[in-house]
Order: sequence, then structure tokens, then C-alpha cells
Amino acid sequence: MVEKTWEQSFQELSHISSTPHTRVGSRSRGYGRSVVRSLIEEASRRNLEEIWLQVAESNSVALGLYGSLGFETISGYHYRQAPGAEPTGDPSPLLRLGS
Repeated sequence: MVEKTWEQSFQELSHISSTPHTRVGSRSRGYGRSVVRSLIEEASRRNLEEIWLQVAESNSVALGLYGSLGFETISGYHYRQAPGAEPTGDPSPLLRLGS
């Protein structure tokens, strides 16, 4: 097995964690929790001290899941836009697990 650099590991984990979602018909079956727990375990194996993520403020189910796994909201985020422009995105809190 070839050892990966921290940067390669980070890119893999951040790519994985930035794209998943659970199909509507498959929700409330523990799939999302299983995936997030696996990511947390893999991060631990790689000696990563923190995991950060952003999730849309309107996604209360995901926020509840992450909170139940120990993630804490540490900051807010909103999309900047020109005065009078239509809103371009849902505010997205920044969450952290670890240190």
C-alpha cells in the first residue's frame, strides 16, 4: 500500500464530505449517520484533529445529525451580493468536530 500525503488525504475526505446527500426515499434509516461516522473514524485513523463542514441553515435534519455526533456551530456564513440583487444562497453555518 502506498502512503498518502496529508494533502491527498484531505482532498479525498473533503471531496467525499462535500458532496453526499440522502435520497428522499432513503431518509431516516441511518445511512447518513453511518457515512458520517465512517468519515469521523477515517479522520481519526489519519490523526486529523478536527473535521469542519458547512451545511445549509435550512437543512435542519443534517444540522441535527451533525449536532448529535458532536459537531458544534462555530461561525455563520452568508453569501454576499450586490444591493438589490436576488438572494443567491441559503446561509450556511460552519461546524467543527474536535479541538
